[in-house]
Amino acid sequence: MLIRWATFSPDPVLLDTEWVTPSQPTGLSLWSIGYIANRGELIHRYGLSRQSSTLDLLLFLFQKMGAAASARLVTGPCSWIVWDSAQKLLFVVSDRMGLAPLYHAQFAGCLWIADDEDVLLTKTGIPRQANPSAIVAKIVSLSMLEDETIYQGIYKLTPGTVWTCASNHSSRLTYWRAKLQPVLHLKSNQEYAEALRALLIQVVDEHVPREQFALTLSSGMDSSSLAGALRLLRPNDRIPSLGWSMPELPDGNEKEWILATSQKLDLDLTELRADQLWPLKPSSPCEELPQMTAYQEIWGVACSEARKKGIRVLITGAMGDQCFGNFICSYSDLLLSLRWIELGQQIRHEWVQGYYIRPPDWKTPLRRSLRPLKQYIENLLLHRKQVAPASWLHPSQQVVYERVRYANRRPFKLGLPARVMRWWQIIDPENLQNILQFHKLAQKFGIEMRHPLWDHRILEFALQLPAEQTYQAGTHKIILRNAMCGVLPDMVVELRNKISMFSLFHRGLRERSIEQAMVLMTNMRLADMGYVLPSELQAVYQRYVGGETDDQNFFFTLMLESQVRAWH
Repeated sequence: MLIRWATFSPDPVLLDTEWVTPSQPTGLSLWSIGYIANRGELIHRYGLSRQSSTLDLLLFLFQKMGAAASARLVTGPCSWIVWDSAQKLLFVVSDRMGLAPLYHAQFAGCLWIADDEDVLLTKTGIPRQANPSAIVAKIVSLSMLEDETIYQGIYKLTPGTVWTCASNHSSRLTYWRAKLQPVLHLKSNQEYAEALRALLIQVVDEHVPREQFALTLSSGMDSSSLAGALRLLRPNDRIPSLGWSMPELPDGNEKEWILATSQKLDLDLTELRADQLWPLKPSSPCEELPQMTAYQEIWGVACSEARKKGIRVLITGAMGDQCFGNFICSYSDLLLSLRWIELGQQIRHEWVQGYYIRPPDWKTPLRRSLRPLKQYIENLLLHRKQVAPASWLHPSQQVVYERVRYANRRPFKLGLPARVMRWWQIIDPENLQNILQFHKLAQKFGIEMRHPLWDHRILEFALQLPAEQTYQAGTHKIILRNAMCGVLPDMVVELRNKISMFSLFHRGLRERSIEQAMVLMTNMRLADMGYVLPSELQAVYQRYVGGETDDQNFFFTLMLESQVRAWH
């Protein structure tokens, strides 16, 4: 989709496709991208026909209550545009989470709007120029600003926004933002678990289609919980799933847990060999693509296999860590809220069980208790992420780096440290920036990705939880484990450390893709552009190859170099 609105023209022009206009004259024209998750509920609420399309529903809502009120009713990744020819107003609505992004630019006397930044570059004449702050942010492993792209002059409409445009002015209204919610007080762990399970079933029902889909399974609680909720919801349906195994890399092999989940839930599992799909591997389905993600090769094969099986939608557990995990210890909140008896009981239980402590000692729980409080105070005082500049960043970019670091400051919020840290993790723009790279990759194979845990109702529920419902007595994601107890295999529910793919990364970058990595560090475009010191980057990489460090941040620069080379 591409919209052009010239300053001298009374009406915007929709290129590449056509406006959808209602059968009865209303002066309104519509376009949309994505899907409405609660479409069925809205159709039932307003007595509309079950055959009503997404655009029919949006038109009805817009005529009844306007753009902002309509946007607040719609759930799911649906962004849409309405042209009101009577008022000469263009309403551009971005979905709450930004999963159906809209991009815009001012160029050659025109406002341009598209659903893909590459469309703006290839079909408008906008020059492909690097955005310095975005480039530096990627090099030093920080987030770009919410509305930034990697290209100079091209912007992304902020999620949860209604942008009203006229020929001579425009205005923006924020209709949704993730906010720290009042604490949800329930009587027991069981009541919290039941509340989450009921919400999960509702959300999964709305986001997972009836056919041509597959779940992506891992050993972790996030994707497994979606599978469990779906089986509770559809007890007799065939549920296709994709899972990875790594028999050559035992410490990263999730097969045992994936098989247990598949067997207990009676899933139709397709096993993929991930240990043969290390980063930068040549001769993979992604060989001709720029490197967009660390584990691009795995996802490329998954998307390729899905297409062969007639699958059009992949369901992932993305955002589960930010909502319920990431080991944000609750002890500081218990300490500050004077719940000292409960705090002592949890620390004692963790010490006796020896969770994450080998051998058990009293200092580790104490350090874990104080860590959220320490980070919270640091962020309140310094008001930003503490990220040192990458040693290979060119000295001429120091000013840009300081500007980027300041832009990454965390918003000020008074509250219990662990709950505020949960909120900080959920609102981090890097979450969306990373997942959109996966979307771009999947689109190359004709696959749509959906993330039920990224539904705003799940996020708002997570932001209501007391910290001890996400970390309790040494166990994280406690509420998710309780919600799926008896639904998932015990070995999955009781697996406290999620199995990682770091060994696969090391296999590629330390052993089998060294040549490909060195090619990206030779005659670097980023060096020619004045962003990188290649010799320092190579030295850091050699230290990593030699085992002196496990720091993988250099790979962000390699991915960026791969993308910049694809520009030419």
